[in-house]
Amino acid sequence: MTSGTRLPTWKERENNKRRERRRRAIAAKIYAGLRMYGNYQLPKHCDNNEVLKALCREAGWIVEEDGTTYRKGNLVWESQLSARANVRRIRRLLVLT
Repeated sequence: MTSGTRLPTWKERENNKRRERRRRAIAAKIYAGLRMYGNYQLPKHCDNNEVLKALCREAGWIVEEDGTTYRKGNLVWESQLSARANVRRIRRLLVLT
């Protein structure tokens, strides 16, 4: 086990910055292409979760606001989710009062 006290060197930090910058640039190009050619309504600064939600909606899946995703027509799953949603609503009401 490591204690986690090791600090990255200057070169490692620079490499990490460069790698992250490159990853963001690639993601931005992918999102721009989806907006331009796929007619996706994505926000200007979106993350992978937003892209997955848009793709799932296009494929006909149901995507709830909390990110829960399931297929249409799955009655057992839908009933479980509606029960969970009711519990969440009740908890929100209890917190607000």
